[in-house]
Amino acid sequence: MAFCAAIATAVVLGACGGGVPGDAVATIGSAKITKTAFDHWLVVANDATQGSSGTAAPPLPDPPAYTNCIAGERKLGVNATDTTAQLKALCQQSYTSLQGEVMDYLIEAIWIQGEANDLHVKVTPAQVQKSFNTQRDKSTPTLKTTAELNAFLAKSGQTVADLKWRTYLSLLANALTLNAQKSRSRRPRSPLTTRRTRPR
Repeated sequence: MAFCAAIATAVVLGACGGGVPGDAVATIGSAKITKTAFDHWLVVANDATQGSSGTAAPPLPDPPAYTNCIAGERKLGVNATDTTAQLKALCQQSYTSLQGEVMDYLIEAIWIQGEANDLHVKVTPAQVQKSFNTQRDKSTPTLKTTAELNAFLAKSGQTVADLKWRTYLSLLANALTLNAQKSRSRRPRSPLTTRRTRPR
């Protein structure tokens, strides 16, 4: 596929044997979601509000002990009277929520790429770059300058490759939708659904 290098930052595609390989958290068909990719996108999901609004991200949940998360919650002071067990439960709840969000996103990404590959639907690097530039120009907060972009990346936990990969997936999903619409429009009408007029 055209963007294998960028895709590799999130999902590694390749032949897999039975079960889940040691370096993966899940396999979907012949694709595997690596632990590195999962951990990266967990940070991105946790920092999402910080990147878009500037609001400080909550402590990143770190299972199984959640030591850093518990310390971060205590430092915030919001739950100062909570016990360690209560703070651990809060961190565990946060992790479960983020885990579901990240896995849903990465599984959907694999499905989109697999469907596009099967149907020979493609998006070119030029299309991705054009869309990426347009999004930078229209984004809020503004990301027009290098300094603004770098500040956003630092807050959101993402890289330029991540942003372009997400742009690629969005364009690919749109292309699949258009492809499905065209396929339906080309499909011949069934005689059973064709309206017949009675002779007068």
